Amino acid sequence: MFIALFIIAILFYLALTRPSVGLIAFLILSFSIPLDVIDAGSLGTATKIAGLGLAAGYFMRVILLDIKIDFTPVLLSSFFFLMMWRIFEASRSKGLEALDWIKSVQSLPEMVFQVILFFVLVVIITNVIKKEKDLLNVTQWMIYGITLSAGYSFFISLGIAEPMPEAVTNWEKAGRASGLRDNPNDFIAYNGLAIGLQLPFFMVLLNSSSKLLTKDFIVYSMLLMIMLYGQIMSGSRTGLLMIVVMGLTYISLNFRNLNYKRLSLVFAFLCFFILVIIFSGLVSLVNLLHLFDLPGLSNLFTGQNYVFDSSALHRLERQRIVLDMFAINPFIGIGLGNYELFMADTLGYGSSSHNFFVETLGEQGLVGIVLFFLFLGGIFRNLFKARRLYQLHKNHILITITEGFIISSAGLCFERLFSSAEVTTKIFYILFGLSYVVLKVAENKNKESRGLNLDARF
Repeated sequence: MFIALFIIAILFYLALTRPSVGLIAFLILSFSIPLDVIDAGSLGTATKIAGLGLAAGYFMRVILLDIKIDFTPVLLSSFFFLMMWRIFEASRSKGLEALDWIKSVQSLPEMVFQVILFFVLVVIITNVIKKEKDLLNVTQWMIYGITLSAGYSFFISLGIAEPMPEAVTNWEKAGRASGLRDNPNDFIAYNGLAIGLQLPFFMVLLNSSSKLLTKDFIVYSMLLMIMLYGQIMSGSRTGLLMIVVMGLTYISLNFRNLNYKRLSLVFAFLCFFILVIIFSGLVSLVNLLHLFDLPGLSNLFTGQNYVFDSSALHRLERQRIVLDMFAINPFIGIGLGNYELFMADTLGYGSSSHNFFVETLGEQGLVGIVLFFLFLGGIFRNLFKARRLYQLHKNHILITITEGFIISSAGLCFERLFSSAEVTTKIFYILFGLSYVVLKVAENKNKESRGLNLDARF
């Protein structure tokens, strides 16, 4: 309780006095540390408490300084309609009838409260971040904050630090580390986000004609190596494939401007780096074999009876259930949070579907999945439109930031094919707010440029 109240006080003060710093602190806490494991007593989870502290501080500032708020991003947008639909689907939830082991099901009041917090968070993001400097600071500190969690995985592997309480089993049985988070699958989503944001900065220096071993290049390389090591230690195939998807997305955006000679050298170094990790014993053999899903080799080296695990056949079985759910009510689904209940009735046990899109289709129907795709389309539309404007005015730093958001969004869309955890879905809402900011900054700079051109003519 004391820690939760301390978080409220700190974020309230920062949001009241320096809102951009308060927002950065909230994002670092949300992405790096599983605040939900902090006991906030009757106040609820610490993540919600942190959001309340941020919101209370910022709106107190708005009242005291008579600041005008832009509600455009949350009113009559794809985000607005998606959130309203989620409230409707939550009203059909049977979560209160569930057994104790179904912890992910939320009641209607909880869902309404969460949706309000998401609305408030997007409003704060779009009103606090207005300038290029603010956008750069938020991006950089998101990277630094998440890198702390990846670095913690390194200390876990050396035996210097202990994993989070709920991550002990994964570490002891499978050698899977999850940094400062309590679940490897949650960790890879946040860590992948940071890799996607950092990669364009690294690639810009790699493809430049200037000398390579500069201070910035060394720092960017170290950050990526730490995060890559964290992704490997998570033991998640999805996490590694997510990096591949983001890399290919960046290449598709910039294939004409790549220095393929330097790129091939980096790829060779990457292979060498992975081999060093393997042969130095920094990653367990069971974890490594799990990454490549090699049952025969696992049986040979570990002596354990390893079968094709739940991440493959079992996940397909869980996702097949959605077809039965979809048949019940194709248009509006069976209600938010009811997948696990339906699965328990069908298979005798409840678990997540490990596919957010499939689960959304089953629980929220065709209407829900269409609204979600429109929401994702809004993110990419904002980012690509902003990128074109930045390219027009040759603003390289903002082009780099925008491309980071594009490839991170693409990577997270891929990650959602193999995960359905609500705790990481909030990243999309944050990205929606940031995509609006990126576009708004681009449009403002475009207006400024046109104004200067008109002044020059006269």
